Amino acid sequence: MLKKFFKISPNTAKAYNPEVDILRLIFAIAVFLHHFNGIPNFTSFLPRGFLAVEFFFMISGYFMAHKLQSKDSPEVDTFIFKKIAPIYPVVLVSTLIAFVLRLIPIAGLSLKGWLVSIPTSFFEVSMLWMQGLFVGRTYNNPSWYISAMIIAMAVIYPLFKRYWNYFSGIGSLVLSLVCYSIIFNNSPRISSFRVFWFITTLGVIRAIAGLSLGVFLYNCSLRVTRSFSITSIGNYIFMAIKLILLALICLYMWKGTVLKGVAKWDYVIVVFIFAFLFLVFSRWGSITILNKFDFRWCNSFSLYLYLNHYGIRHFLRDANLDLTKGQTLFVFLSGVVLSMVLCYFGVRYGSRLLKALSKHIFIPRETSPEDAKS
Repeated sequence: MLKKFFKISPNTAKAYNPEVDILRLIFAIAVFLHHFNGIPNFTSFLPRGFLAVEFFFMISGYFMAHKLQSKDSPEVDTFIFKKIAPIYPVVLVSTLIAFVLRLIPIAGLSLKGWLVSIPTSFFEVSMLWMQGLFVGRTYNNPSWYISAMIIAMAVIYPLFKRYWNYFSGIGSLVLSLVCYSIIFNNSPRISSFRVFWFITTLGVIRAIAGLSLGVFLYNCSLRVTRSFSITSIGNYIFMAIKLILLALICLYMWKGTVLKGVAKWDYVIVVFIFAFLFLVFSRWGSITILNKFDFRWCNSFSLYLYLNHYGIRHFLRDANLDLTKGQTLFVFLSGVVLSMVLCYFGVRYGSRLLKALSKHIFIPRETSPEDAKS
């Protein structure tokens, strides 16, 4: 019976999986729709849309595990640098835009108000504000995810590398369960991240939980796909299961608040996200027509959308403008698009400017024969 669905042969799927990039965009839009709750005259379109962040943590953990299992896995400083390098310019410019948008209604023309506010953005710009030491107001709230992920990776990456045989399997699952238990017992809402716990925030603990679950996801999908591939009939069946899981996840993010004890259901949805991603990364139920296209642009677009919508949200909330619901929506969407465009050009031409300035400031040191030998 199972032979109709499975074949005992290695999986020969291509390395690039377009579904992952498409899903990045879908879940970035989920976070965007969730944050409508802070705009005047609006409520959140996805009250539980914060669960989309668990998706991002899991896929980050998956790709971290991919690096860890390789024989030439980089050291933690190299790994973190390569992780930060492509996204930090976007974080920096988007935070600058959010900083300006928030201070326009708060500080106005007060030079003192602007100057005093600059140091308060240090922890956010340095991507360290989730470790618990934080001074001042928040300017670009979604950047908490980047901060928590980097701190969590700096903690668990060397641990997982040293004890990979344990953490590649049951160890990562146990660590994830422990961390989710800490979150649940401090605040049943999985969305908590600012709460300080012991020596760090629940945001970092939430990141460790999601990253660890992503490592366990990698191990599960790798073991299964090395042993089995699926038939065309099996692919259609798993495609249906995958689409049902995605529909249930999105439905819960939209209407989950009608359930009793809704906060506890968040953890069930985390399991659904895990099962859904297992099918995505194992290529079971893959939509083969997507392999003909390159969706890498979705990755960049989702990052810009994720980091460039909260500033205009702050502006509309603090400015107290006398706008109708339609006008508010127009200003918000226009502001988001403009912020994304400014961020794109700021990153593009800012990096060129820094390279040009560095040529006039720094002189490359010639490598001596002694240095070459060492």
